[in-house]
Amino acid sequence: MTNRLSSQKTELAKAFDTIEEDAVHYSESMERLLSLCFDSSELKDKTILDLGCGPGISTYLLGLKGIKSIIGIDISPQRLEIARSLSKKHDVTNSDFLIADISDLPIKHQSTDITLAIQSLNYPQNPMQAIDEIIRISKKKTTIILIALKKTKLDPLYELIRKICAFFPEKTHIFIAKFISFLFLPLIPLILRRKVSSKKGKKIYLTILEAFFVPAKLYKFKPEELMTYFADKGFDVIEIPPPSPSIDFFSPSNSFLLKIIRG
Repeated sequence: MTNRLSSQKTELAKAFDTIEEDAVHYSESMERLLSLCFDSSELKDKTILDLGCGPGISTYLLGLKGIKSIIGIDISPQRLEIARSLSKKHDVTNSDFLIADISDLPIKHQSTDITLAIQSLNYPQNPMQAIDEIIRISKKKTTIILIALKKTKLDPLYELIRKICAFFPEKTHIFIAKFISFLFLPLIPLILRRKVSSKKGKKIYLTILEAFFVPAKLYKFKPEELMTYFADKGFDVIEIPPPSPSIDFFSPSNSFLLKIIRG
């Protein structure tokens, strides 16, 4: 069992390594998200954990806001290299990065003031174990910011597409994703209710790559499912409504944002 899970983690990291990331494009959206979740007094001198930090956009932005320190955690070595470079570029000296599975965090018990988990709970083999890890490393007075994909009626269709695509060799994935995006491109402006920018808008085929070529099924939640779980553990939970205009990685149609507080 352990070897099988280790293999799945390796394959998942490899899948993320193949997905391009434009860090500059996302900085503005991430800044809006952080402003939505925190005021400056909440961040001052805090120790922060950024779970599934990816290329480190949120990590370096938080590092510039008067915090004590921040650790970015991800399973993708390539993305962590981008994250280190981004922090260095912006002269962030209070950040560190670790390769780790969020279901088994190399972090001390009750050592973190704030935990940020932006869609990182949708990928672990055991997401509830990852949530318990977040609770374990959180101080008695703590804040958790969580964005998760929510369950929808289209999930069975998405999973069917993922399973069909999995039959094709890895070298064909980009071609298949571009083909699918070509078929769906005319519908995108209707879905997003805005024009798609070729320069600033995220490339549709990259979204398809991330959605359908991960080697494990995405785990999705109902908002009330997580709200009840944290409430039963002694936390106060606030569901933050989406801003207008919407943020790239926080779409009310497929995700939700929780601010979870204790103490």
